[in-house]
Amino acid sequence: MRACLGGDVTPAAVQAARENALGAALPASIHVQRWDALRLPIFSGAAACIVTNLPWGRQVDVGQGMESFYASACAELERVLAPTGQMALLTNLPELVQFTRPFRREETEISLFGQPPHIIHFF
Repeated sequence: MRACLGGDVTPAAVQAARENALGAALPASIHVQRWDALRLPIFSGAAACIVTNLPWGRQVDVGQGMESFYASACAELERVLAPTGQMALLTNLPELVQFTRPFRREETEISLFGQPPHIIHFF
C-alpha cells in the first residue's frame, strides 16, 4: 500500500483535506498535517510525486513577497522530489515557478471560479 502525505499551513485547510481524503476511497493511507511549504518534513529525494496548489497571493498571506516565496517554495519542492519524480502545480503565477533541474514542462491554462490559473506538470 502506498502512503500519501499532505499538508497545509492553515488548520481549516488541513481539516478539509482530511475530510476529503476519508471520502476518496484510494488504495493508499493518507496522512494530512499542518506544514510550512518552505520547510517540508520530508527527507530529501523521498517524494515520488508532488501535487500542490501554490498560494495565489489572495487568501493566504505568505509573509513576504510572492517572488521570494515562490523561489523558496520551488527550492523546497525540488529538494524533496525524487530524482525520477513528477510534480503537478496549480498556480496563477506560472512565471514565478522556476527549478534548477532540467524538467520537461507541460502547462495548461484552465478556468477556476472565474480565475485563469495554470496546471504545470514537471517530469
